[in-house]
Amino acid sequence: MTIVANIFRSSVANAIGIGISAFVQLVSVPVLASAWGPEVYGTWLMLTTIPTYLALTDLGFVQAATSDMTMKSAKGEKQAIVQIFSSVFALFVAFAVIVNVVVAAAVRIAVLADVGWVTDYQLYLHMLAFYSSLTLLSRVNLAGFRANGMYAAGTVSYDTLVLCEGLLTLLVVTLHGGFAAAISTMIVGRLLNMLLLYALLRRRLPWLSYDMEAVSWAELKRLFKPAVGGMAIPVSLSFTLQGTVVLVGAVISPAAAAIFTPVRTISRIAIQLVGIVNRATMPEIAHTLAKGDRRKISQLVLLNCALAVFVLVPAGIVFGFFGDRIVSAWTRGIIQPDRIFVAAMAVSMVLHGGWYLVSNMLLATNSHGDFSKIMILSAPLTVVLVYIGASIGELTGVALATIACEAFCVAGALFALRRTPFNPAYERMASKKDNLGR
Repeated sequence: MTIVANIFRSSVANAIGIGISAFVQLVSVPVLASAWGPEVYGTWLMLTTIPTYLALTDLGFVQAATSDMTMKSAKGEKQAIVQIFSSVFALFVAFAVIVNVVVAAAVRIAVLADVGWVTDYQLYLHMLAFYSSLTLLSRVNLAGFRANGMYAAGTVSYDTLVLCEGLLTLLVVTLHGGFAAAISTMIVGRLLNMLLLYALLRRRLPWLSYDMEAVSWAELKRLFKPAVGGMAIPVSLSFTLQGTVVLVGAVISPAAAAIFTPVRTISRIAIQLVGIVNRATMPEIAHTLAKGDRRKISQLVLLNCALAVFVLVPAGIVFGFFGDRIVSAWTRGIIQPDRIFVAAMAVSMVLHGGWYLVSNMLLATNSHGDFSKIMILSAPLTVVLVYIGASIGELTGVALATIACEAFCVAGALFALRRTPFNPAYERMASKKDNLGR
């Protein structure tokens, strides 16, 4: 199958996934806000940042393993793939145990110290920590599909199961379920996701399984550097996306968090749209780089540049002018954001989408080392600027702070791209360096 056909199939699968995610997000905001009210819904948004934070315990191993398995798949190295697949799963089981123990200890200490907020929500914190563990483990199955030429099948199957999980959770809430009932539904849904996806993977690839005898700490050690480097990107995203919600809720109010989140959700639709094709190019980039096909790599880079120019920028303009009315109509008038705040969020969206495209290209080939260092710097910068923005200018101040942070990331991404195999001059510089070394 040609690269164009592979990208098309994977893009269709991503489109289905984006549609599912957007549908759940679009439905969940009015359903949850109506069922629980803005204050309780704002609290839910703050609580459900926990799975995102705890998912960072994968230390970037999912993406690093996927990229490495994809390149080994191009060379037909099945036993090496089984080693990586099994080793990462074993590592995540260990992470899951540690994370839940640490969360349990932290909650207990907070309760003994009479921290009121934690005491009120301690059951939900334990439940969300367990759900986070299942989310982490379920990603390994998806990596197995994507690394072995079944990106479309794995993505559609995974996202369909996530849709069922989301819809069942919303159904429970509409039947007057509280936080405990909603999280319990999420846990059951994720368990079914893991079991069904693994069964499908084994049916399509009988040779790929969780083989504890194949677990290799040497493989994990080899992946450690690109994995930790890759972790900087989701950490930064978490501070930008989830950490901002917590700061807005804590510094301004939970009601402000309930305004901020829907605006950002709508603004990210364009980023998700470009991600449809961008993520579909990732296994092809890894494949072509493993084979050294410079011409095809250049074509894939140009394709991603076109996504930024012809999709992101026009979408930002449309959202900047009409985003406030879109959010108001979507939430049936319950949430009515300020027009200036929405316009600033539109600018932030375009900048975020720009560096997001570049970061995925780097991650696809485990050549993201320099960019990771820049992203580590962006994380504390985001926290400080968002806190200042929220304190001084409330939601508009938050939006302006995110613009500054996203611009910093764009500059860093372009700088990092120059020092990777995507730049033809980089290969010449590396060749000269090798010759000098001899």
